[in-house]
Amino acid sequence: DPVLPPRLFADPVFLRGVMVAFVSSLGLFGATFLLPLYFQLVVGVDASSSGLLVVPFLAATVAGAYVSGQVARRLGRTRVILIVALSLATAGLLALTMLGPLWFVLVGSTVLGVGLGATMPTVLMTVQNAAPPSDVGAATGSLLFLRSMGGAFGSTVVGTVLTLQFNAGLAAAGLAAAVDLGSLRGDGLGAVPIVQARAALVPGFALSFGLCAALMAAAILIARGMKDQVLRSGLTPTPPAH
Repeated sequence: DPVLPPRLFADPVFLRGVMVAFVSSLGLFGATFLLPLYFQLVVGVDASSSGLLVVPFLAATVAGAYVSGQVARRLGRTRVILIVALSLATAGLLALTMLGPLWFVLVGSTVLGVGLGATMPTVLMTVQNAAPPSDVGAATGSLLFLRSMGGAFGSTVVGTVLTLQFNAGLAAAGLAAAVDLGSLRGDGLGAVPIVQARAALVPGFALSFGLCAALMAAAILIARGMKDQVLRSGLTPTPPAH
């Protein structure tokens, strides 16, 4: 009796659900990785202030999760909730690519948080509903496993993109390359003035947020092709088979 039954992936709803979970987790962990760095390295605040500036994003994820759960309970379906939530997340990431004033970044991160927060429990309900009752535990474990993988990929990919773009920006400006981002504090990076270092960072953040937005747009296409099933726990439960 396998821990990860291959038969689960024969169900297109389950397959699309775990794909959405993987991609949305990539966006969640990518944003969680990028936002504090942006506040510290580009805006120039300390670590404590950076943590406070991330609070709206994290609080919005909680609010999005709560609202989506209430809506799903009343509708008894999840497909439209998934599409709306992923659309909000995509819009938030696109706003972050502009890297405007601080208030604009906070608004974008809040919209992103609502979208990602609404996506997480909704896709979990979708996957659990698609699996036979005897496989709900295995289906849940499969989704959480793939979600964790998506988070690991997300932080790794955006970190790599940010670093490569940063070093490319320094090289284009005729400055030292291969600089450790963690050392971007104080007055600069040795021979690299802080203003030029931060200017080299901005395109990297924009590209990283844009990559996450493209992945979220792909998740919308995946969700649009998903069958809209009636939730077994909804107000209009699936009638028993005769």
